[in-house]
Amino acid sequence: MIKKLEELAGQEREELIRFLRRLISLKSYSCHEEKVAEFVEKTMTAAGYDEVIVDQIGNVFGRIGTGKNRILYDAHMDTVGIGDPASWEFDPFQGKRKDGVIYGRGAVDMKSGLAAIVWAGRWIKMLGLEGDYTLVVAAVVQEEEGEGASIGEAHRQGFIPGMEDGRIDAVLLAEPSNLELKRGQRGRVEIRLSAQGRSCHGSMPEKGDNALYRLAPAIIKVKEMEDKKQLGFDPVLGHGSIAFTRCISSSGSLNTIPDSATGWIDRRLTLGETPGSAIEELEKKIGGGIKFEVEHTDQESYRGYHLKMPKAFRPWLLDEDSRLLRAGKKTYEQLFGREGTVSTWVFSTDGVYTSGAAGIPTLGFGPGVEKYAHTSDEQVEEEQLIRAAKFYAAFPMFYAG
Repeated sequence: MIKKLEELAGQEREELIRFLRRLISLKSYSCHEEKVAEFVEKTMTAAGYDEVIVDQIGNVFGRIGTGKNRILYDAHMDTVGIGDPASWEFDPFQGKRKDGVIYGRGAVDMKSGLAAIVWAGRWIKMLGLEGDYTLVVAAVVQEEEGEGASIGEAHRQGFIPGMEDGRIDAVLLAEPSNLELKRGQRGRVEIRLSAQGRSCHGSMPEKGDNALYRLAPAIIKVKEMEDKKQLGFDPVLGHGSIAFTRCISSSGSLNTIPDSATGWIDRRLTLGETPGSAIEELEKKIGGGIKFEVEHTDQESYRGYHLKMPKAFRPWLLDEDSRLLRAGKKTYEQLFGREGTVSTWVFSTDGVYTSGAAGIPTLGFGPGVEKYAHTSDEQVEEEQLIRAAKFYAAFPMFYAG
């Protein structure tokens, strides 16, 4: 199997690279992924997937096999924006290829992972690598707006083909990992703080109650919590973290004392911390008439489906002796001739739902270096793209035994 897979990967290298470059050329900001979805659907169908559907949300699912071991591959189609176009050396939607590297928005986060899992399904069909497993390759929407929301809704509603009853044995996330095996991440919660005051003319501030001044002590307290590492700790995932990220106020004019002020906190959660415990901690340390709430999102997909969710995501960690991690290590060793590095992610992924909420064993492995995500020099090495696709094609056989 390994020899045949290596030969096929060599023969199809340029086709896979062209597929990724085409994905990059198709803009797919969150809630506007329809062009990529259509392209992925057509590519899966042409590759001979046993079943290809686009669900009510707009996710694309391709199924191979009907075996007892149920495996879900997860990648998102959406990207963040490009920011200032002048900050890019290359056109962010060209898929520029130079010296063995592909550049552009989504190159690493995460159209290279998406390309690799879709192409892996093609190789499985071409080489006849089906076994006692059901593999579903998922290309999901709106992950950048709220990780876990789209795949979570599809799972709860029974939209995933071959897994309509909700049973999934293993999830493999194709987020960038520099080809390391990722077994967990911290969670996070976005917390909104609000303070009320009383407006008056700016020439007589003593007549009013400045809402910004009510909120200001909270900013200082958060800074103290950030500096003093007063947060939870886990030996694998490390410390929780906290950062004050935005503050706005409401007033009738620039010479009117604001009667309300709102701020936002990005709170990263380590194992043992929850969104609820994070808010209780802030209420205890800050208090002072400040209202604390979990931020919510309500986004409409390109197919008109509303995804409503609190922006609260639990941490997760795959057991070191899990069947899933053992299979990942064995796949890596057989393909690449050495032991794979096992680590955890700094950023957040759909694993906050699959493992953190649904309790499904989840492992990460993807092409590209995480530091290039969301940057104006976003890039991925071609060799990592090819290696990742080989891993995804081989993994189900090792997992299913």
